[in-house]
Formats: sequence, structure tokens, C-alpha cells
Amino acid sequence: MILKIAVNFADSSTTIYLRGSSFVIGRKASQYQPDLCLNLDLSVAPKHLRLQHEANGWQIEKLPGAGILQVNGDDVDEPRSLAPG
Repeated sequence: MILKIAVNFADSSTTIYLRGSSFVIGRKASQYQPDLCLNLDLSVAPKHLRLQHEANGWQIEKLPGAGILQVNGDDVDEPRSLAPG
């Protein structure tokens, strides 16, 4: 399984491809390295979110200790399915 992620910051953007079915996205910490590091944004927690492939597609989940998590401008407080694109 390959997941394509577009990461956009105020002054830069990039596309990242991850292989697998479960990923933790966050910021590198002294004793933790997430699958995808977003170190440019200090508001990102070391373990900010999890992307998990389920039978019906990808699901996003905000992890404990994370601040705000939004998808297309909508707050995500409970795990939810993601639509392609």
C-alpha cells in the first residue's frame, strides 16, 4: 500500500509517499521518531496523528497530546474516514 501525502506550510510544500498500512505523523522528539516528521511546525506534537488503512479506506485519528487537527478546515476530534484527494 502506498499513501501519497501533500504537506503544505505557509512558504513551502512537498509531496511524500509512504509505503505501509499504518503511520504516525508528528515531530521528532528526543526519544521518539515518527514515521513522518513535520519538524517545521512546533505546534505539531511528537505523536500528532495516526493514518490507518482499513477495509473501507484510510482513517485519520488525532492522538493524545496533539493540539489542533484539521482536514479541509474541519476539526478532527474522533477517528474518521478520509476520502481520496
